[in-house]
Amino acid sequence: MASFRLFIFIISILFTFSNAKDVLFGAILGKDSSSTTAYSLPSGFINLEQVIEDATRVVTSNYSFLTSTHQLKATFERDYKDSLFEVMHLACDTIRTNRPTYLIVLEDVCPGCSDLASYVSKTTEGPIISIDPGQVGTGSRALKMYPPQSDMINFYMDILKYYKWRKWTFVYDHGEMFNNFLPIKAWADTQQFNVTFEPFEGNLDMLAQRIRKRDDANIFLLTATEKASLDIILGGIDRGIISRKYHWIVGHLDVVLQSNVRERLESTGVYMTRFKMNYTMEWQYTFPSFSDHQAILHEWPLQYRLAFDAVLASGYGLMKYRLEQLHVDPNNYYTDATVIDNCPTGSYNRKPTMSKIYNYTKYYNFEGLTGNIAFNDVGDRVNYSIMVHAGIGRTLDQLVGEWAENPNHWEDRYKLKWESHGRFNTTRYEQGGRRKLKVVSIKVPPFLMDKDDVLYRTKRDTNYVDEYDRDRYKGFIVDLLEEIKNTAKGIDFDYDIELVPDGKFGTRKPFSKTWNGMIGEVYRGKADIAAGPLTIRPDRVQDVDFTSAFMQADLAALVHHPSYTTGDVLSFLYPFSLWVWLLNIVVFVVVSLIIYGINYFDPYEWRLTALRGDAYEENMDNFNLSNTMWFLTSTMLFQSFDTSPRSNAGRVMAIFWWAFVVIMVFLYISNLPFFLQSTKRLTGIRSMDEMLDRYDVQPGIVASGSTFHLLKKSKDQTLNRFFKFVEYANPSVLVSSTEQGIDLVRDKSRRFALVGESPVLAFHASKDPCDLHVTIGKIYRQSYGLAIRKDSPLKEPLSHAIELLIKNEQLHRLELNWWQRNNRCGNMTTWEKQGIYSFTSVDLYGIYILLALSMIASIVIFMVEFLCCDSSKHQKKSKKRNKPSSKRKENEQFTLSVINGDRTPEPPMILSTEKEKQWL
Repeated sequence: MASFRLFIFIISILFTFSNAKDVLFGAILGKDSSSTTAYSLPSGFINLEQVIEDATRVVTSNYSFLTSTHQLKATFERDYKDSLFEVMHLACDTIRTNRPTYLIVLEDVCPGCSDLASYVSKTTEGPIISIDPGQVGTGSRALKMYPPQSDMINFYMDILKYYKWRKWTFVYDHGEMFNNFLPIKAWADTQQFNVTFEPFEGNLDMLAQRIRKRDDANIFLLTATEKASLDIILGGIDRGIISRKYHWIVGHLDVVLQSNVRERLESTGVYMTRFKMNYTMEWQYTFPSFSDHQAILHEWPLQYRLAFDAVLASGYGLMKYRLEQLHVDPNNYYTDATVIDNCPTGSYNRKPTMSKIYNYTKYYNFEGLTGNIAFNDVGDRVNYSIMVHAGIGRTLDQLVGEWAENPNHWEDRYKLKWESHGRFNTTRYEQGGRRKLKVVSIKVPPFLMDKDDVLYRTKRDTNYVDEYDRDRYKGFIVDLLEEIKNTAKGIDFDYDIELVPDGKFGTRKPFSKTWNGMIGEVYRGKADIAAGPLTIRPDRVQDVDFTSAFMQADLAALVHHPSYTTGDVLSFLYPFSLWVWLLNIVVFVVVSLIIYGINYFDPYEWRLTALRGDAYEENMDNFNLSNTMWFLTSTMLFQSFDTSPRSNAGRVMAIFWWAFVVIMVFLYISNLPFFLQSTKRLTGIRSMDEMLDRYDVQPGIVASGSTFHLLKKSKDQTLNRFFKFVEYANPSVLVSSTEQGIDLVRDKSRRFALVGESPVLAFHASKDPCDLHVTIGKIYRQSYGLAIRKDSPLKEPLSHAIELLIKNEQLHRLELNWWQRNNRCGNMTTWEKQGIYSFTSVDLYGIYILLALSMIASIVIFMVEFLCCDSSKHQKKSKKRNKPSSKRKENEQFTLSVINGDRTPEPPMILSTEKEKQWL
């Protein structure tokens, strides 16, 4: 019975696989799309075919799309045609021969034609997919992965309205681009705008000459491919038409700027506006399998990402079709009904209805590599949004606004309000206004300092410098405000810098509940922004708002550099306490006496054996008192020894002595680094509790400083304990200024550690004489931010600009500029830098002294022996000892004769011990 059931199971499996059928995803590629692209991954180059094949594998591996017995496979046709008629024949032959379920038709199959997928879609009811821009007004029924041109026309008009262009030059490279721009031209004519059309026919020199001749600063570039846009951009840089004089709008979506192109654009100073599909990676769970890192997907050419999303869309369509077929034929989901029908003979007119698989593909709404993927009834892409980026120099990627195809869907998707009456939303980026803002700050190097060059010294001497002139200052805050000003283009603000009158950051008075310092200036409306090393604290957030943090300002400790700190001379003795050392000395003496006694009285030890003549006479002193101590000392230091005990009693004592030595030496070595690095332990403090538990450090803070009030007002138990420690310490560890605290840190008589905000401490540690160090541990986490009034419209645009600067690593470059490039201690050698972690001469000072004392003692003893001892008598005594006794000599001769067989093994003498008889 069991065999019969197994047979039925195998037959059912074979039947299922026999009904399995591959689903084909076809693509007709032209000259450019079938060749290897210039874009490369760390693992190598990729092309469009590889992207499509990988996408089919991703769909196949996900059983929610297909069953485990079905596969989605890619099939390609590569050709190059000169006319639309030839393209139609090629498409129909591909459909009839390969029998694909989906088919992508690329524009480069016939460069002189336009919107090929539109014409192919009219010949069959199956799903034809387009990943090229296409053309407006063709009645296409293809599934368009690129936003339809009707939407793009409205989008371009909104951008032109935003910039209020009244005169510009339109550069295009293809006839269909000109046709797509005609509605915009009609609108511009009604507005009496001056628009010039410049076709690009491959001659960049001629194009540059015409643009310069017209002296038009506004250029709108619209090409059919990304490659054409990049070629014009690079050629324009070389020919001077992409420079600070011009404002370029690149109409093609997601033109990827590689690092070398970006660097060249930054150096030109051109103001450029670019558009990117709004892609939210966090909402996507399907990625290419060969992507080395998902972060590089946004650098893929848009055509590749659209192709990948097209295959994903087919997977969703097949999944919907499979779910519907469960009620029809559960053993054969994908039949011939899923493939594209053959083209009708003699007619290219579209059938009145579309196939089920076409309609099912439009059913799902999902997140792809190009954002939200959804289609309407005629296959146009919907519910997407486009991000508008514009900038100059290093701020090329600053965000100006967002254009949504369907603002209602945008609100449902992001659960936010669309702050615009139209589809282009710039409200959140323009709330700064165009007035001059007042910024209050405080002089704290390197955040804000006076300029000290000759020009400004002259201005100060002649009273020429305005009190509120921001050009009189330099520092990180000045550069930060300039970067925010350039990045947040929609704000378009100007500002003046004023020093806070009372020179304080801002604390709230306990009785009046009013604020002083920079916080008070903002709170009372006397300043728009408070910029400086201003920490974001809960008590401040109650009365003012803060932007996103622009810098981490963790609490750390400033200590004396270990390379400049003198350690304890006797630190190498500290692994054991004094009593342990004394006890070890006693043990050493006792063991020496025991072994000496065993040697003196035990009949089997060297002394009595030598007296009997069974050993050399010189062996008699192997374990006298001095040699015994030498034996114990050499074994204690794991060195070789001259001889070992002969008797069992002596060997037992030696074994236990060795065990004792191993344990003691291991304990000593394991604890020794901790005491030798006593000067370095301050550098590894990582928490406030660790700081408080250290008995060899005096932590201090600046009285009435930001850290003082943070600790005083904090509700954290550890911070409160630390504040009470520094408040009641005797002698006092509260200093009046950072400079006074640094002086105490450098005082070698005190182990003083100045606790403060790490950026400020790091700046002081970077100055001569380079003898300060900031601990690697962060005692308390906090951040710096710009303070603004409650509910100020500046919060959103300033925060967004800071986030963009962080994302673009511009803030990181500013930090390097003020903390690393101005670091006078940056030229330290590698050995000097490693002094924080490695043993230095300071750490081993006591060991070197011990070695020096031993050398002196050795020389003194040598001189005494050399001058006071008679070497000739010593030599005679040694020769006498080296002669073996007559009895010993006779025994040796007898043993040798027995070995050689010359004599019988009867000894010529009476052996002294039973043991010697057994040995013989």
